[in-house]
Amino acid sequence: MQYYAYASYNGTGFNLYFSVIAGPISVANSGFTDDNTGQKTAIAGTAAFISAQARDQYNNPQTTLANFSIWITGGPSPDQFIEFPVPSLSHPLLGESVFNYTIDLIGEYTVTLYFGSQNVTSSALTVHTGQAAYSASSLSGPHYIMINDVADYLVKLVDAFGNPSEGADAVSAQFTGTNRIQSTRY
Repeated sequence: MQYYAYASYNGTGFNLYFSVIAGPISVANSGFTDDNTGQKTAIAGTAAFISAQARDQYNNPQTTLANFSIWITGGPSPDQFIEFPVPSLSHPLLGESVFNYTIDLIGEYTVTLYFGSQNVTSSALTVHTGQAAYSASSLSGPHYIMINDVADYLVKLVDAFGNPSEGADAVSAQFTGTNRIQSTRY
């Protein structure tokens, strides 16, 4: 921020312009920014972002590039553990780092923000399934049944990445043949 001061001595005026800049980065005051939709929740296969802001000890935003990095760890199950760094698209004039990522597997993850090698903060991230994809979903059951037998069919709705679909509106199966067939709508 730029300031102006005026002073006089023995009738002569002096103008002074000066700037105040943020001090050294304070890890305790730096962290995720408030506009982070991708910090806590995401949809599988959909691009999301996380941003971080460097601040000094008085909570002033830094206007120089910060050495931030983000790691996302976790996954759908302990045997499908994922750990990867997220590349930064930084805004050096704002001192803000923006991290774009896409996760294909639903599950619980942890987002950890580092400044250099120091852990700044962590956040829980839940990745939800996307819309069911017709091309990836399936219907399974017997191909032939005897008269008066009951047959069970399974409709498996998944998104484009194989994650089970959440909250399907309605699933129906229609059976056709030369005889009368009753169908059930679920």
